[in-house]
Amino acid sequence: LSGARSGWNLRDSQIIRAVDELTRAMAGRIPAPNSSVAAPGAAYEYELQVGAFLDHQLALDQRHILKSMGYPAAVHTELHRKTIWHRVMVGPYADKTTALDDLRKLEGVLGSGPVLLRRPL
Repeated sequence: LSGARSGWNLRDSQIIRAVDELTRAMAGRIPAPNSSVAAPGAAYEYELQVGAFLDHQLALDQRHILKSMGYPAAVHTELHRKTIWHRVMVGPYADKTTALDDLRKLEGVLGSGPVLLRRPL
């Protein structure tokens, strides 16, 4: 029985390794968020990108969770290099300080770091 059990452990570790490798490969394909360039002295608004998904439903699920926590969340869908990405965004924020406060809070909740984006008004 212990031989059969160790065979299951080996198979489980192979599955975990394959999933890990696939996840790392997919994470490397996530495009960087678009950033706009504005004239010096222009006013800005800020947004937090908290996720990017190929599966639209996963993006909607994360948006729902964030909205239930009181965050102004939305899903932005875009085509990048022939791949459709569904980005989960929080904001917009009128000032950088408030955006950074929520970024720190979301890091603790999500276990990952949201990306702060600055866009001209």
